[in-house]
Amino acid sequence: IEKELILVGVTAIEDKLQDHVPETIANLLKAEIHVWVLTGDKQETAINIGRSCKMITEDMGDLIEINANKVEDAEKIIMGDLEIFRRDGTVGQDNNRAVIIDGKTLGLIFESTTGVKENFIELGTSCKSVICCRVSPSQKAEVVTAVKKFTRGAITLAIGDGANDVAMIQSARGWGGKSVGGKARRGDR
Repeated sequence: IEKELILVGVTAIEDKLQDHVPETIANLLKAEIHVWVLTGDKQETAINIGRSCKMITEDMGDLIEINANKVEDAEKIIMGDLEIFRRDGTVGQDNNRAVIIDGKTLGLIFESTTGVKENFIELGTSCKSVICCRVSPSQKAEVVTAVKKFTRGAITLAIGDGANDVAMIQSARGWGGKSVGGKARRGDR
């Protein structure tokens, strides 16, 4: 235990959601639009954002958490829930479930050649919402591209507020962007 400690300074940073974001996402979900949030935030922060935006609700049951050190472990988690959707004939529907996956596990899945990436996208597109946390700008673009390819013609819209979102925005069929200091660009596709 420290003794006779003199506190020099304290800094706290709060990265709040922009105005109307929680209400907008909640309205998209009410319209049965599947929402994927791709963020660099830590998992705990991402879950809290998911709850504040109504992407994760109490009536959803257990959150499908995909955090693994090996692709085989990730695949077991994915297939466990995906098999239930397949059995119930609800694959691709608006199942009242939410997925959260971290960037490390996402990287393992996207590097694999076993078909686990397609199974992950199938699981995600069968859930009301998906949160990918601790993802890099290139992973954001990879997820958008994979969803676009898997859904064969569905409209994908990517919205970002900084330079780290440009690749993701450019990968989408729709586009969205908010200029931060005039630095962000939009990608029309």
